[in-house]
Amino acid sequence: MKKSILFIALLFLFISYGCSKEDEREEEVDNKPPSNLSGPKKIFENNVKHKVISKQDAKKDIKLYLDSSAELSEISEYYQDKSYDEKLSENDDKNLKKIKKRLQENDRNFQLYIENNEFPTKYKDNLYKIHKYIYKSNQFDIESFVDDIEEGKISRDKFDKLYKDTKEVNGKEQKKIEDFLKEENIKTKAFKK
Repeated sequence: MKKSILFIALLFLFISYGCSKEDEREEEVDNKPPSNLSGPKKIFENNVKHKVISKQDAKKDIKLYLDSSAELSEISEYYQDKSYDEKLSENDDKNLKKIKKRLQENDRNFQLYIENNEFPTKYKDNLYKIHKYIYKSNQFDIESFVDDIEEGKISRDKFDKLYKDTKEVNGKEQKKIEDFLKEENIKTKAFKK
């Protein structure tokens, strides 16, 4: 019973979200591209293994990972928004694929970095939390979910995945990450406050 009530509530939420996004798209007359459509020059690439990472190095690495993820996500969102109004050109489509690939590489490289090294106290758990949140938010595609609901083709598996993802990508988890970044004085484009 609880799941069916939750499903109906989430369904209503997503339909409302979809309608509001449609209104936003209609109001957006000028979808300005990010300043650099090719993305950041550097993404996170650290092949260090079995090392003890200093706090200072961990901070720099967190910043690089989050900043490059934020820049790549901004570009990806720009192209996705643009695709609602018009068919993407061959160059735009090619660039979007390149950006998505770099976003995945950034996530994969950071995950391997966390798994293969030792970090100062309280860093390891927070690094996993940051990675999980960013990775899931990069995979999170609410608009596709709303489109499927509107077309009447939503599967139970897709709903269950979205439900699980919302437990990991939410305001509560974001606040924990923001608190850690603030406490450690790590300023990043991903979590502006």
